[in-house]
Amino acid sequence: MLRNSRWLPSPGLSRCCPSARLRCRRCQSPARGPLPEPSRLLSLLVGAAALAQGPAPATPAGKAPRIAYDLQYSEVSRDPKRNRLDLWLPADVTNPPLVMFIHGGSWMGGSKDDLPGVALRLVGHGFAAAMINYRLNPGARWPAFAEDGAAAFAWLRTHAAEYGFDRERMFVMGHSAGAQIAAAVAGDPRWLAAHDLRPDHVRGLVAMSGIFDLRPRHPLLQGIFGQKTTQRADASPILFVTPRTPPTLLVWGEHDMPGLPMSAQMMRRRLEQLGVPVTTMPLTGANHVDYVFDFERPERDRASPRIAEFIRSCATPSTTPKASPPRLMQTVTEVRLGEGAHQRLRLHRPVASKPMPWVLFARDTADAEPLAIAWCKLGIATAILDIGLRPALAHPLGAQTVTDAFAHLYQHGKDLGLDPARGHLVGHGDAGLLTNLVALDSRWLTDAGLPANAIRAVASLSAPIDVQPAGAFPGVFPSEHAARVAASPITWPRQNGPPLLLLWAERDLAGRAHDQLRMVMRAETTGQAHVALELPGHDHSSYLTSAGTDTDAISWLIAGFFGL
Repeated sequence: MLRNSRWLPSPGLSRCCPSARLRCRRCQSPARGPLPEPSRLLSLLVGAAALAQGPAPATPAGKAPRIAYDLQYSEVSRDPKRNRLDLWLPADVTNPPLVMFIHGGSWMGGSKDDLPGVALRLVGHGFAAAMINYRLNPGARWPAFAEDGAAAFAWLRTHAAEYGFDRERMFVMGHSAGAQIAAAVAGDPRWLAAHDLRPDHVRGLVAMSGIFDLRPRHPLLQGIFGQKTTQRADASPILFVTPRTPPTLLVWGEHDMPGLPMSAQMMRRRLEQLGVPVTTMPLTGANHVDYVFDFERPERDRASPRIAEFIRSCATPSTTPKASPPRLMQTVTEVRLGEGAHQRLRLHRPVASKPMPWVLFARDTADAEPLAIAWCKLGIATAILDIGLRPALAHPLGAQTVTDAFAHLYQHGKDLGLDPARGHLVGHGDAGLLTNLVALDSRWLTDAGLPANAIRAVASLSAPIDVQPAGAFPGVFPSEHAARVAASPITWPRQNGPPLLLLWAERDLAGRAHDQLRMVMRAETTGQAHVALELPGHDHSSYLTSAGTDTDAISWLIAGFFGL
């Protein structure tokens, strides 16, 4: 029988494990510091469910909260308890804001019972807390998780007066897999629309250590969200957020699962581009789970006070008129490296008082101006280099030209308003082969007198990666096999190489998708940090020209990957 007709005391105060089916770990402190590196960059969440039980929550000052257990918010699950929630309310607060918390566990495990300390701390800050269950894989697949999250939110809004919290001040919060679900509920209008609600009915979103772009190929993501990129795109909140997405707080640990800090930075850039208020909270020294367990230890808890501050700021209407964002001016100048046409850079630079991050963008024939303008609005300078694979720039002249251009910006960047320590490489099409070679084979930089790690990160856009086959790029590369091997970027991925972003279009040039997948396999073998994405609906150049438009598929993505 459901215990939805009476209030029960806190499990943290009166009993040990609220979940008898899980092994109790209340007496064990979670490991602190860096988590072990998974074998793949985006092995994000496997095994997180095994860490679900934390230590006992600390007893808050004042009266114990009121708790209603196992409220049935939906009937769609074959297992009714997967559609239940526990509702925690502070004893001495009238009509408090409510935070709906969604647990993690790789979309395959976890329970609302796992983190009573989170609920207790939220109540201690004066908020009501709803800890929800949702259907899990393998019994359920996307979009069941988001459907359940939206159904729980709608049920809570409908029953707010009955239980005594404010339906106009409801927040969504999630950790790990739960952060992806929370972002989908709050940011993707489809799920709340099924209940005649909108994203702006959510007063704010708190997403902790989540993944927001699920398009990268990974066995976990493919198994749960689909083998096709378009299927995983449908589950990617970053592609569906709108200007009506509520104010957002993004939290992650310094030693979080590989790829999650980057995913948060991408989400930040996308929300900023849409004009959504967004705050970030990187936690020094924290890993994927310890800062969540620390909710139960007030003396260690760094996250919940700042989360509470964010919630209060969103819950209280502002009396200050919203200021229009300042118009960011830019200048365009020509930088000469020599007399040849390929030795000129077109530098798009925001007008700013402090040194800025910068990108050297090598292109062959594509239009890079829209991307440079979009990046200027994000405070990033872009130097465009026109170069390609042609006999007039036979190897090694092409790669040397890219090296010389990067070295000039690195060594003389201060005179141009650039921060030498924040330089990045991007190459599109054939020019991308040259940028990849320079970035991955560190000899190009060291021979030019630069540190081997001078390039912070590199983005490869629809680029070829191998010149070893006979007849590839005639007249550009030498005929000797050893020389062709050395000139092929696929030869050079390495464990300590700069992070590599591989992008290609759904309708790209013949062989380009195959090239990127070969590079993915090579990077995985060598331990090269990388992310690979196919961009649906685009051809070889259309995703570049989409930059700065309503369908921008690239400017925020690359900027987020670079951590800018």
